[in-house]
Amino acid sequence: TKTGEILGMGSRPGFDPNNFKEYPEKTWRNISVSNSYEPGSTFKIITAASALEENLVKEDEHFYDSGSIKVGPERIKCWSGTPHGDQTFGEGLENSCNPVLVSIGLRLWEKDKGLFYRYIRGFGFGDKTGINLPGEATGMLIPEKQLREINIATISIGQGIAVTPMQMITGISAVANGGHLMVPHLVKEIRNRQGQVIETIAPQKVRQVISEDVSKRLCLLLENVVKNGTGSRAYVEGYRVAGKTGTAQKPGPGGYMEGKYVASFAGFAPGNDP
Repeated sequence: TKTGEILGMGSRPGFDPNNFKEYPEKTWRNISVSNSYEPGSTFKIITAASALEENLVKEDEHFYDSGSIKVGPERIKCWSGTPHGDQTFGEGLENSCNPVLVSIGLRLWEKDKGLFYRYIRGFGFGDKTGINLPGEATGMLIPEKQLREINIATISIGQGIAVTPMQMITGISAVANGGHLMVPHLVKEIRNRQGQVIETIAPQKVRQVISEDVSKRLCLLLENVVKNGTGSRAYVEGYRVAGKTGTAQKPGPGGYMEGKYVASFAGFAPGNDP
């Protein structure tokens, strides 16, 4: 997280690059950088970071979840069949409660119509990360002029925005390392046949998106997601694991598909010094 170095990357089904013609074309893509998806609740990390940085929410502020939230004429349900009722913001994040995150996304919108998008772009979404791999996609953002309140509400919970896995992990790494957005890279150094270093690729900082204070506070909240909340399967005894789960509806012809989801998890450890 501190350097932007990619220590491992894989996708399945795989193929042998030396004999790629023997494999179906759809396996040739590196989906980590070339495919976009709606992230769902892992994106709530970005929503939380933006609102905490703008002082629009406190960890111990109370919210009430009745099972859904009304946004204009639309109603957004929580994923849970049972309303969470009274909970703090921190608990809302642990429960991955949609109405809580929609509420704070709308606070950003109410403060300044362009504010949330400035953070979204600040974390690198909508642009290539600059990783040294071919075929990188930029993801998809609704054009700012077309944004309505309902779009901000759904983006707050990771629907209505498309990102690459590489963008997602780069943005979350910025949350984890004091707010510093880094350029991800795969190669640390290049050597000649004699073993002499001819080029070193140094870590490259893009910008600071959130303060170190907000980074530390959010890391603690994300530790609690793993300790007490939806991320409990990522708990490892003896380690301070932080993270967030995501279950996004899959889009199809005419809307979202019934019973089809993209499941994901983004995490880091130890949470206090990844």
